[in-house]
Amino acid sequence: AVGACTFMTQVCAQDGGFQNTSGNISGNFSATPEPVCNAPSGCTTLVREEARLSCLSYELWGVTSDADCRIWQEYAEKGCISSCGDCVYTAREVYSACLFLLTSKKVKDFENAVPLCRGTEQAFRDHQCPSAILDTTACFTPSARACSMLCDNYKLAPAIGRSGCNCIQRRSVVGMPDDCIGETVQQGPVPGRLGLKHSCLLIPDACKNHRPETPCGLYKHCPVD
Repeated sequence: AVGACTFMTQVCAQDGGFQNTSGNISGNFSATPEPVCNAPSGCTTLVREEARLSCLSYELWGVTSDADCRIWQEYAEKGCISSCGDCVYTAREVYSACLFLLTSKKVKDFENAVPLCRGTEQAFRDHQCPSAILDTTACFTPSARACSMLCDNYKLAPAIGRSGCNCIQRRSVVGMPDDCIGETVQQGPVPGRLGLKHSCLLIPDACKNHRPETPCGLYKHCPVD
């Protein structure tokens, strides 16, 4: 308990008094207050999935067990629900989970964990969270339709049993490269590209939802057109 209190004192001091809505960062979650508006449905599904992917960005350090990443998912979901889908607020919860993971596992001390977790927070706030709570009506705009032509091959397609592609930014690796895994909609050889087969490795940067300046990332979770 003393360690958790000391950790939260560091978080509050570094963040100007910020305290996460879950009450503490040790993994014990208090009841979420009833929101005053309807939280997006994505809070309980897609926001959780994006939080899991954010957690896995530190996987190569060997500190991202299912239980570890569930803490990220719980923080993100509770933050999303209690703030009625405010991505700034939700991303701060992910930031807190990130700090706890890296420091409690002794991968980084607090000072060195902060810049890594700030990057995680920014990506979640500006890209991953907005795509996860996007109103489905936005999936039928001209912009979304244009992105479908480029990105649909890499999306989830349950009707034909395809898992889609998920990209993880490997923050534990120098240069923080992307690792994209999963299943594409199309299978087999790529027409006109001798020896090349459809793969998540071919996903265009424009379709990724965790990088800046990726115009189609916002529509990652829109259904295949």
